[in-house]
Amino acid sequence: MKYLMTIWSRTPKDYFIIENLAKFLIKKNNNVSIIHQSKGSEERTLFNLKCSFHKIFYSKNLFLNKFYFIYYFIYLFFFILINKPNKIIIFNNYPILIVQLIKFFYKGKLFYHNFDYNPFSKNLTQKFFNYLEKKNAYMFSKIILSNEKRAELFQKMTYQKITPSTVYNCLPIGSLKKFKKQKRKIIKIFRIGSIGPGHGLINLIKSFKYLSPKYHLTICGIIADKVFFQKILNIIAKDQTQNKIKIFISPTQKVWTRLMINSDLGVAFYQPVNTSHKYMVGASQKINSYLAAGLPILLPDEKQFKSFTAQYNCSVNTNIKSPKIIAKTIKKIFLNKKKLNKLKKNSNLAFKNCFNFKYQIKKVDYYQ
Repeated sequence: MKYLMTIWSRTPKDYFIIENLAKFLIKKNNNVSIIHQSKGSEERTLFNLKCSFHKIFYSKNLFLNKFYFIYYFIYLFFFILINKPNKIIIFNNYPILIVQLIKFFYKGKLFYHNFDYNPFSKNLTQKFFNYLEKKNAYMFSKIILSNEKRAELFQKMTYQKITPSTVYNCLPIGSLKKFKKQKRKIIKIFRIGSIGPGHGLINLIKSFKYLSPKYHLTICGIIADKVFFQKILNIIAKDQTQNKIKIFISPTQKVWTRLMINSDLGVAFYQPVNTSHKYMVGASQKINSYLAAGLPILLPDEKQFKSFTAQYNCSVNTNIKSPKIIAKTIKKIFLNKKKLNKLKKNSNLAFKNCFNFKYQIKKVDYYQ
């Protein structure tokens, strides 16, 4: 059976499920092709997959990138016309434009995964693709979102008789076994994700001036906002916390995974700046990564994260608007070793019982 997986503006390595889904399908002797935009930073492990990769150019110049999208669209159209894949899996809504043309001749099945649902975007381009998303929803055999509340909202927004599935974007069981923990005396706090507004980073960084030198913070991620990044560097210099805070820009998955495994607490601060941030449980790759690593998690004291803490008991909530309270919460976590060990145990259980790829992928039948 032939499968075509496609994504635009992001690369396959940006989401756990793309690589793991490709492996899942290949193991069942399926032919898998991936058409995507290449930003020149793909990891070798991704291309060890036994599938066909078709990379479209990328440019930081937005105007030029629009021409690359047109080329991508034409390439995608003719690939489908010539190769006739049995199943097409679309990730995020930019590639949905192709549905407008192939619906006149395509007889296979369509699947739609949305990772970053934002139906209320004011961006004109995004509004257009959100419109296509609603208009063509009926054509998909299955629609998948990464959070239950997002799925409910999608169903409400499309005004169609569809029932989206929810599949969390998780790592497979055993994927972190090759990484070993190292002995250390310091307490390591770990945070991965884009470096920009909306993630409570400023107050997290400020909190470390209230913590003793035994507490260290590791930040891994891409710079989403250069002005913001300079601002946090200025805060670190002003607070003289250079010896306690290390930042790794665009590290490979191998590097950030090793750093995460050798940490004691994972931080995931989301501010409700958009629809995706309002509904992050299950969709958050950073939270799901911490669970895979068996780390306790520090979360905001918002409703969705309080519910997560109550259900899985592997996290602690704090007021992310106050650096002093964040510091106080971190110290409290490590003062109670019995509770800390319980949080770690429950983090492992949450991953084993729910937040892993094998469990999540059962929710979607790709052979229907």
